[in-house]
Amino acid sequence: LQPDVLGIGIYIWNRSQSLELIERLQKQMPDLKIAIGGPEVSFEKENSFPFPVISGEGEKKWVEFLELTVKGETPSDAVLKRWRTYGTDLPGLIPAYLEEDFPQLKNRIVYFETSRGCPYLCSFCLSALDKTVRYFDDDTIRNQAQQLINHGIQKIKFVDRTFNLKPKRMKELMQWLTQFKGNEFHFEVVGDILTPEILNFLETVPPGMFQFEIGIQTTTESVQETIQRKQSNEKLFETVQRLVEQDRIHFHCDLIFGLPGETLEHIHHSFS
Repeated sequence: LQPDVLGIGIYIWNRSQSLELIERLQKQMPDLKIAIGGPEVSFEKENSFPFPVISGEGEKKWVEFLELTVKGETPSDAVLKRWRTYGTDLPGLIPAYLEEDFPQLKNRIVYFETSRGCPYLCSFCLSALDKTVRYFDDDTIRNQAQQLINHGIQKIKFVDRTFNLKPKRMKELMQWLTQFKGNEFHFEVVGDILTPEILNFLETVPPGMFQFEIGIQTTTESVQETIQRKQSNEKLFETVQRLVEQDRIHFHCDLIFGLPGETLEHIHHSFS
């Protein structure tokens, strides 16, 4: 395609391939303008790359890079430093999907944001760098969801870090979604803060329509303290038991293998 500009998001599973690709492209297309982002480059203390690194939410910074490139200008050191920062200079929250996207999404799982950020400080998680939680406008969320469903999208995965941070907001959106029979909706939730009101509400939802991913990570209290993860195991287990008894929400629980201070016995205990 002979692009003039290339942006690459680099993660743990594609780092070596991406850097090899960049090396080849630099030899074959020396005038190609490259910018990179993603956790596998954004968190390196020393910038060893000969092109801009964009950290955090990239929409606004990426557009800046494109505008400078069109003008034939090179980002200043101050701009490059700002592009590598987190929690400031954030883009506005606007709808992710455009009319031109819908035909390509049919029969696929669509990722959908209704908020950005996380209030927790778990040391293993990059989301802990977020300073605040920002929410998309409710009307925007419903309009986008309606359009996606109208275009034949059957599975929507909400990727909010903690969808149940605001129980009232969660309940109202889930109630609204129940009108879409035959669709499936996936949420990431924190188990020990699912309120009694929400659990009572979940008894009324259509079986199989909603799916939960519950991040437990570890049940070892000393490890939870080490990684700065606040979690009530007692409330968590009560919630999981309640969901099992209701048998209306398809859910799975996540554990992380190899957290600091965790032994094989601890992992066995968490798993059981």
